[in-house]
Amino acid sequence: MNSNSMHSQFSSPPAQKLWDSILKSIIHHMPEQLFPLLKHIFGKEYPKDTSVELLAAEYAAPGKATPQNLSSIFADVVMRIAGTDLYHLECQTRKDEYMSFRMFEYDTHIALLYGISKEKQTNAAQDIDADRNIPYTLRFPASIILHLDSNGTVSEKSTCRIHLSNTSQILYIVTIVKVQNYSLQQIRENHLTLFLPFTLLRFRPRLNVKRNPVTQKELTVFVNEIIIILKDELLEKYITQRQYKDYINYIRMAADQILIQNPKLHEEVTKMLTPIIPSYSDMEDQITERVTAKVTREVTAKVTSEVTAKVTNEVTTKVTNEVTAKLTGKMTAEFEKKLQDETALLNLKLQKKDSQLLAANSENIKLRALLKTHGIAVGELT
Repeated sequence: MNSNSMHSQFSSPPAQKLWDSILKSIIHHMPEQLFPLLKHIFGKEYPKDTSVELLAAEYAAPGKATPQNLSSIFADVVMRIAGTDLYHLECQTRKDEYMSFRMFEYDTHIALLYGISKEKQTNAAQDIDADRNIPYTLRFPASIILHLDSNGTVSEKSTCRIHLSNTSQILYIVTIVKVQNYSLQQIRENHLTLFLPFTLLRFRPRLNVKRNPVTQKELTVFVNEIIIILKDELLEKYITQRQYKDYINYIRMAADQILIQNPKLHEEVTKMLTPIIPSYSDMEDQITERVTAKVTREVTAKVTSEVTAKVTNEVTTKVTNEVTAKLTGKMTAEFEKKLQDETALLNLKLQKKDSQLLAANSENIKLRALLKTHGIAVGELT
């Protein structure tokens, strides 16, 4: 996806939607960036080329205001990795004491849609205990609440107690990952690069206060460290050149939102995130975009004439080959006949010449004999 077009796509959504949009865009365009987080939280490690399938995140449910009518609920990110493992991510910026119920609602829909599997039971197990004959299993996704903003009162887990009809109960627990609790060093060490666009949120509580406000130096040093992390990730091949540029755009979008009321800080950060001299790949992208549009127009205009010319050339070549073959055959036959005639004539001339030579030689022998009878030596004739 072109970085400029991506920036225009996500530069205008409302503040509460921007963070969801950034997370979804990262996972859509570079899903392997999620793998370090899954390893960090669940200890599950996936190779870089593991398949990631984004699943539908909209589900029909009874309406909250009017339960008799169905409405839609939306999860942020639902995916299946390696063809079997289900994951669910939700972004939060505010504390929500009912979040555990929402997660249970989301995860139930996800499990019913994607987590039903038929189990194989052995005859031995059926003979021992009929209760073991359970044909289906319902697997819930591994879920994470990605809490983006600074809030010390948010706990480490979101939990609710579920009472079942047989009087048993279970605890439904979802891990909460608090992005602002991670230092840039921790993000670097764990390759949690997808956290970087959200790290500027930690400065928001100190932007418009008199006590301990954010200074320009503090903010620029922080942004510079982010850029260094991205360059290191690029150098170590954890991200590509295009992904590096995409992350810069995500961070710029975050700065546009967070620093909107602080023009000086916003200007300084924007300058840091905008290269003074475009890189070769930036210029290549711009040139490619312009050339693609121009070539499309030119190809559309020329395709008919080019096809016509091609057909004409093919027909011309075919006819030329046919005529050449025909003329070559005719001319070869004529040449062979002419050659035969000239050869016969030459043979006649050679035969006549041979006869003349034989006659002359016979006369010469007779003359020599006559001279010899008269006592004249042959050498005297010279």
